[in-house]
Amino acid sequence: MARSATHRWFPPSFDPPVPEPEPEIIWPTVEEIESIREAARREGHEAGRVEGYAKGQREGYTQGFEQGLIEGRERAFSNAHGQILALTQTLQIYIDELRALPDVILDPVTDLAWSIAERLTLAEHIDRAPFLRAVEEALMRLPSPGENLLLRIPPAQRVLWEEFLQGASLPFKLDVLADAEQDSGAFIEVEGTRIDVGPEARRALVLMAMGLLPKPSEETQHAADLAESS
Repeated sequence: MARSATHRWFPPSFDPPVPEPEPEIIWPTVEEIESIREAARREGHEAGRVEGYAKGQREGYTQGFEQGLIEGRERAFSNAHGQILALTQTLQIYIDELRALPDVILDPVTDLAWSIAERLTLAEHIDRAPFLRAVEEALMRLPSPGENLLLRIPPAQRVLWEEFLQGASLPFKLDVLADAEQDSGAFIEVEGTRIDVGPEARRALVLMAMGLLPKPSEETQHAADLAESS
């Protein structure tokens, strides 16, 4: 046979709930308050340090930038000044060299003029046109057509003069005499007259024309007169 449990019923209560007891307030001690203050101070100090560090870093960057800018300008000015000074010294050297150039090139230019003149006077080659014209003119003024002239030269120059005379087309006969006793020069002999037409005479004539001889020598005076009249 089943049994049923019986429960006792109580009517609901309309009374307000019983308030819970308030917790007991425990005030901090002096040591705890000082500890809190110290912790707050340290925290504030750290925050201030971080903020101050950041601000100082910005200000330091600005100051360092300005100082570096000034130092960079001064260094650049110093370097530029040194370069300008070196360039000025180099230019001064060039200017001094240019000022001294006339004295320096005087001898080389004289040597060059001498070399050119020497070539034009046929010191190396007898077949140069200027000398051909000058010699032909001089020879045509000396004798009359049909006369015989004697050209006295050193034996070493015989071939050179014969080649020249073959192409000269002169209106008179010119005999070549290779004189063993003659070491240099070339002389035309006609009716007791002797005219030097050798390299030394031609060289002296060119030097006189260039103004390198103050006065013409006696042996080049006749050649100079012929050159001026041609």
